This record gives sequence, C-alpha cells and structure tokens, in this order.
Amino acid sequence: MTQMSVTVDGDAESQQVWPQQQQQHVELQPGASKHQTAEFFLWTFKIEQCRADYPHNWSLCPYVHPNEKARRRDPRLFEYEPLPCPDDKKGTTCPRGEHCNYTHNIYEYWCHPKRFRTQVCQLGGACNRPICFFAHTAQELRRVDQPVHIPPTIARYPVTAP
Repeated sequence: MTQMSVTVDGDAESQQVWPQQQQQHVELQPGASKHQTAEFFLWTFKIEQCRADYPHNWSLCPYVHPNEKARRRDPRLFEYEPLPCPDDKKGTTCPRGEHCNYTHNIYEYWCHPKRFRTQVCQLGGACNRPICFFAHTAQELRRVDQPVHIPPTIARYPVTAP
C-alpha cells in the first residue's frame, strides 16, 4: 500500500505503508471537517472527477484529477477487498491494474466500505486531523455487518484509468 504525500507543486509522491503499522491518517486541508459524511468518503472522495476549471492544489481537493496517484476505484464498479495488493506490497507494479482484487493505495484501503470508520480513532475527541479515516463518536462508528446505503454511480463523471 502507498501513503501519499503532496509536494508544493501539487504532485503526489508515495511511500509504502501497510496496515500492520499504526493507524494511518491523511491530512489534506487545514480546517477541513473530519466529520464529513461517511457516504461522501465511501462513494465520492478521490473517485468523482474534479470539475474545477482553474488551477488548484490537488492535495486540498477531495475529488480526483487526471493522472493523480491518490485516485480510488469506485467500489460500486470494481470488486476488491480492503487488503493490500501483494504485488504493490513488494514494490512492483500490479499486473492486474484496475481488475486487481486488492487495494493499491491508502485511500482505497481506508475508504473501503468494509473499513472506513469501523474503528475508533486512538485520539478520540482530541483528534485535530482534517481528514481521519476513523470514528470519533458512537454515531460515526460503522459496523461492517450493517447494510450500507449504496447510491447509484454518477455516469457524468466516469472513473478513468490514470
């Protein structure tokens, strides 16, 4: 799995990070709400194409951009488990690409419907991360065995390969 960091010019850089390590968090935008809806993170975050027609820092934008490494496959369209890809884990390019049964980046891993906010944040109410993949209240905590609302895909903004 790859942890994404963003350079000053908006290019994404990656570093291998795996779930066996401590809870991973992604900070995207100072002051952004960590309490955005689970539905947004599950079905839109880094999946839906950005519609901004002006230059902006991709790391501050929750939408996906052309050739962005932080892009997620839409779990409504692609079947994959929230487990690291064995090829990615070895540092090699996955030959299955979009058709792989496993995750290829930190966003696919932690924003997967079977994983997002299914654990309590270790910092609890003291968490000040703009984006946190963990629950901070009992209301945010999700159970994997409970049905999740799956909205239809948005055909206007199709998922495209980088």
